[in-house]
Amino acid sequence: MRLGLGNESAQSEAGPLPRIVLVDANIFFAPRLRDLFMHLHEAEALSIHWTREIEGEWTRNVVVKQGADPEDLQRCLRGMRDAAEDWEVSGYTKYTDRFESVDAKDRHVATCQCCLTSPCHVCVHTLAKPSLPKTFTQ
Repeated sequence: MRLGLGNESAQSEAGPLPRIVLVDANIFFAPRLRDLFMHLHEAEALSIHWTREIEGEWTRNVVVKQGADPEDLQRCLRGMRDAAEDWEVSGYTKYTDRFESVDAKDRHVATCQCCLTSPCHVCVHTLAKPSLPKTFTQ
């Protein structure tokens, strides 16, 4: 699955593609990190992606832990979505059950990584790409 990366012959003429990155909720939680990744995307240094599930995790935590205004968060999300038009990773849920060895709360992230083309996963604690489970590659 390729996400919005366009015509491959045009890409080779334009130079190397930016690194595909799945951004986790804890990156969005910190405003400076969120801004950094959005700027790196705008500069075409990274191609950032996330899911509605990651958005939900982020917005719930910011409201609960920092008392953020939900309407302000929705405005922020609209701006982020507009800036990263190919942001949404979809179609991954059908593979989630193949990641039973991954903690249930992180399963959606592991599945998304495997649905993107050559992604790395960025969160506060790690920069990694998991190995594919055998059932996913078969």
